[in-house]
Amino acid sequence: MRATLHRLCLVAALAASGCNLVVHGVVQGARPDASSDASSDADRDAGPAHDAARPDADVDGGPAHACESQACEEIGRVISRDTRWDASTIRVLREQTYVLGDTTLTIAAGAVVLGDGGALVVSPRARLIVEGTRDTPVVFTSYAALGTERAAQPGDWGGIVLLGDAPAQSVRAQVPGLDYSAGTLPSSDPSVYTYGGSDPAADCGRLRFLRVEHAGQLATSTAPMAGLTLAGCGAPTSLDFVQVSASSHVGLLALGGAPDLAHVALTANRGDGLAWSDGFAGRIQFLVVLQGGGARAGGRGVRGASNGPAAAPVSSPTIYNATLVGPPPDQPSGELEGIRLEAGSGARIGNALVLGFREPCLDMDGDTIGRFGADAPLSASVLDRCGADGTRYLSAEVRDASNGLGARLAAGNQLGGGSGVGLPLDRDAPVLAPAVGSPADTLGEAPPEDGFFAQTATYAGAVAPGAESPWTLGWARLGR
Repeated sequence: MRATLHRLCLVAALAASGCNLVVHGVVQGARPDASSDASSDADRDAGPAHDAARPDADVDGGPAHACESQACEEIGRVISRDTRWDASTIRVLREQTYVLGDTTLTIAAGAVVLGDGGALVVSPRARLIVEGTRDTPVVFTSYAALGTERAAQPGDWGGIVLLGDAPAQSVRAQVPGLDYSAGTLPSSDPSVYTYGGSDPAADCGRLRFLRVEHAGQLATSTAPMAGLTLAGCGAPTSLDFVQVSASSHVGLLALGGAPDLAHVALTANRGDGLAWSDGFAGRIQFLVVLQGGGARAGGRGVRGASNGPAAAPVSSPTIYNATLVGPPPDQPSGELEGIRLEAGSGARIGNALVLGFREPCLDMDGDTIGRFGADAPLSASVLDRCGADGTRYLSAEVRDASNGLGARLAAGNQLGGGSGVGLPLDRDAPVLAPAVGSPADTLGEAPPEDGFFAQTATYAGAVAPGAESPWTLGWARLGR
């Protein structure tokens, strides 16, 4: 009886509907401007999210999976009319499901979607609307998470892919990791399953209070999918309070387009936390990347690329208030950098903390160094505890660049000397709020004044120094 009740309770926990299981640790910190957080007072006052780990394995004769005793619906290959998924039924993805053009899929607060080898692909001109709340987020996770046969693993299912017609360096391009083989596509028309065009207002939808877990399945022989992919999504597209965790590959992949992202947590992913290419020019504020460890882990905190230094439009995102932390020092992982910019990618990154990576905090290749002839991609940021000896803040190529980039970076940022965040982090309950009066508290600059960025976040990092009201509270699961 105990295991059966645990499984039923777990469904409620995934939907954060009040079943009293394990309360999970969260980071300390908060978005400083409440006016930009449209959640209700009840949302802001909600307690910590429940732990959605695997149920106990001591089966007592009850059902082996929640879908044996709970309403579950297997979703087919195509969604071709406006559809709403509520929280009363668990949805299961077992194939690449396409939301076709001029169709909106809306997912209500508390809904749970299980991936069993499938993926959700939103075609150009279609939209995905996720209506989670702080105390009832929408959760996409592994089918195994609600069973007793095994623990959920990175790569148990594909992920979520949003496709649009916003400008990109490629036109009608395919997304890495999607299966384009015969029999998997909903149409012979490439515009249904590719991205990139000429519409800067291409609207892929709105995602709010969403968790994506254990994605990144290797569906083809080329590469695994990212947990969440934004490809050719234009300016109307917005993400706010979104977490991607335990992907077998990249956490969040952005290809072309210029969407707005705020309050994004990318945790324990085996590939890069955030990766962009193909002319991505989005805006991001309040970004947490916590890289995981393990034998198969090996990703950078952030990796920015382009299709070459002459490709247009230039990859040039603007990112403010980021905290990037490398893998636990006591676990194996790849020897990778905190930030890697390559192939001519631009970037404007300000108010960042880049901490604890096993290679330099910042690395760039020659094509990218040459793009910054008079300025620098990083400002008002703290780089600390990177490399084997803890002092490899810049790679040798950047430090010794003939155009003086290394000197400009050293003058505009703090290299070493502590950040105010204690390392190593407690990975079960990471605390990311820097100490008041620390370098993170005093170094920051005002973010761009363009109507998107919170102007009061004049500190380095994703979490306000000394803050006690975390923006992760009640919906995200940052602990391992």
